[in-house]
Amino acid sequence: MKKTFKIAVLAALALIISFSGMNISKAQAAQTGTADPQKYNSHTYTYTVEDFSTTITGKKRTVDVKCYYMVPSVSGYGKAGKKINKQLKSLFYVDADHLFEIAEGVADEESDLFGERPEFCDKTDSWIEYNDEKYLSVSISKESWYGGVTNTFLTGYTFDLKTGKAVSITKATGLSLKKIKKEISEAMKAKEDEYDDTSYEYLDGMKAADFRYYLTKDDTCVVTFDPYELSFGGWYRSFEIKF
Repeated sequence: MKKTFKIAVLAALALIISFSGMNISKAQAAQTGTADPQKYNSHTYTYTVEDFSTTITGKKRTVDVKCYYMVPSVSGYGKAGKKINKQLKSLFYVDADHLFEIAEGVADEESDLFGERPEFCDKTDSWIEYNDEKYLSVSISKESWYGGVTNTFLTGYTFDLKTGKAVSITKATGLSLKKIKKEISEAMKAKEDEYDDTSYEYLDGMKAADFRYYLTKDDTCVVTFDPYELSFGGWYRSFEIKF
């Protein structure tokens, strides 16, 4: 019973995951590879994949662990491009040691809650979504399951291709902060059962620099919020705004 409780607590703690920092696992050496390059306009972008995936066999079951993150890189933009690549690399985080610790406990656990061969995961994918030679936008999606609630994340970053610095949502879209908040607020009202007064208060208190977003080819700005940030539940919220 104590062991089961410990695993449940570890799983709950694992739900608090962000996109900042980097933790290279000591328990499992990462396999470094590349994903298929992506073409956008006249540019080709490459993706480096750090894969910690493994299989853990214990006394009671086998647990598959799918754990990787995919980091994009840009070229052809001189110092600004190098600055962007450095920032992109710093955004990815995976605590592989912690995931393996939980998986090892479950592999030895007598409980039948996890089935014969569960798959734990911490997977992060990223894509270049927009490049108009002025701004570059990247989307980052993440899914994690440590035996409790499945959490899904979606976030975005937009960079100035001349300076390599992150760009605020108002500067990138040309929309006022008031207009952006109004668009999101109207979309929230269409799903009244998901949002309450605290949700609107949170949105109202945000500054332009607080918004996480990315741009798309069809002149759409996708604004994202992490699980539990704007409302309940282990999934992200996103809102599309034309600009």
